[in-house]
Amino acid sequence: MVTKVVVNDVVGAVPPTGASARASVLVAPPPAVARASGRPSRARVQEIRELIFAAAMAEFSERGFRGATIASIAERSGVSRMTVYKHAESKEQLLEKLSEFSSERLRMAIESAIDETLPCWEVLMAVGRCLYMEGKYADSRVISRVLVIEAERLPDIVSRGLHLRERSLAPLTDYLGRLALQGTLSIDNPQHSSQQFLNLTTGSVDFLFGDSGMSEDEMRNYVAVAVKTFLYGVYLGRSNPLTTQPGS
Repeated sequence: MVTKVVVNDVVGAVPPTGASARASVLVAPPPAVARASGRPSRARVQEIRELIFAAAMAEFSERGFRGATIASIAERSGVSRMTVYKHAESKEQLLEKLSEFSSERLRMAIESAIDETLPCWEVLMAVGRCLYMEGKYADSRVISRVLVIEAERLPDIVSRGLHLRERSLAPLTDYLGRLALQGTLSIDNPQHSSQQFLNLTTGSVDFLFGDSGMSEDEMRNYVAVAVKTFLYGVYLGRSNPLTTQPGS
């Protein structure tokens, strides 16, 4: 019998680690979804949508993208297949919608982290922490795994995922571009530079297949190393910002 999913903070909740993470992303059984007479409220529609997305994420994690089906996602979320199809025409579209959600979450987090009154290394520390934390979210890990494993079979979705990644990094790209114009950083292509910073912060395969169970201090030092490595290549200021960075 398939375990159904209940959602409180459904998509984007910090995942469990170790064996429990591999066994199931969300495992708490929900109450049965009652049929409402007439048209459901906007809040109810959103609740059902989150149930479906959480169930899809759990199915992709446990069964793999190929093993997951609309029927199993419907059973797990406690709704009918017809209800699932009202929210997405296929499991490919469900994956794309999950990608859009996580991409927008990251874009907003980066945008909030950029405070141009602070030194650039401090801003990059804050952005690096956003990137690291995004890599730990259950939905981000599942999406990344699926895109890596299914890259050849789903080229259109992978291409869309790359576009969404560029959009999520746009606030960082714009920030690096402004620093380059100010003469603080030596950067020819801010978009490539933001991608390289992402790779430095989350490029390890641990983010896809490991538990990534660092403590707060370990995470801070990990991000500090990424910031130092990045700034060694691009910083043009007279004073050396690296000597005062956290973790140095």
